[in-house]
Amino acid sequence: MTEDKVHAMAEQLVRFYKRFALLFGKKQAQDHAYTYAKGRLVCPERKSIKPIALNVGVGQVSALQKFINIAPWEHGEVQAVFADKLVPTAIDSPIRVVGVVDERVFTEKGTHCASVARQYNDRLGKEDNCQVGVILVGVTPGSSVLLNHQLYLPESWCEDTRESRTRRQKVHIPDNVGFQTKPQITDGLICQIVALGIMHLD
Repeated sequence: MTEDKVHAMAEQLVRFYKRFALLFGKKQAQDHAYTYAKGRLVCPERKSIKPIALNVGVGQVSALQKFINIAPWEHGEVQAVFADKLVPTAIDSPIRVVGVVDERVFTEKGTHCASVARQYNDRLGKEDNCQVGVILVGVTPGSSVLLNHQLYLPESWCEDTRESRTRRQKVHIPDNVGFQTKPQITDGLICQIVALGIMHLD
């Protein structure tokens, strides 16, 4: 890759960041968002919080961890970009807009992250300690965008025990979030997007 291409990609990243920066609220949170996005692209090996904060950011590991774990942000703008910019590219397409549902697996060594449990990891083809998320991607001839997503919460995280309640509180899972199968999660993700008028069921 030439130096000019690197500079061009860096400029594209900055434009992308500016498009969504205000969704993260305060300036500090916006800076954390930029650090994390840049780190996911340029960190050569581990792309977890600590190496990103140390190699790309200003070394504020705990601050970046807090931003990723609990900082609120408005994601409606992402859906608006899809509706305003990408859906029109499908007007003349016989396929139009397609919603693709899939699951994403995130391998975890520890046991304290939200929804982590020993469950099937399709990337490894066996059971492993991991998180599983259900995602809904909107696809048009112009591009594709992540429209909606939800972590799958294993039954062990939904047990009515003190241990389970304590573990949920530590990772900020509300008490009213109960167990759902992956098909049930999928139905909910689709209904939310349809209700917003972003996609239609044919």
